[in-house]
Amino acid sequence: MRPLPAAATLLLYTGTSLFILFRFGFLALVTAASVSTMFVTIPFTPDPSSWIFGGSLVAIAIALAVALCGFRAALAGRPVFSGDTGSPAGQ
Repeated sequence: MRPLPAAATLLLYTGTSLFILFRFGFLALVTAASVSTMFVTIPFTPDPSSWIFGGSLVAIAIALAVALCGFRAALAGRPVFSGDTGSPAGQ
């Protein structure tokens, strides 16, 4: 790689990682890095007749399962659609 694009990529990756670490925490950073690595290393194809299509579906299913697990944990037992619009009380 050329030095300038490599440095820009490294700066972007490091900045994003530090933002995730300080804003959301270590678990979010590890999850983001794991899913990112999985998407980079596993070949994806939209062609169902390809022999790697099953691996593509498994990788997408894993990423969706991690996202749904995090979403459920973030709700902390509250219903998804509670009817609360988030407006201040009395308005």
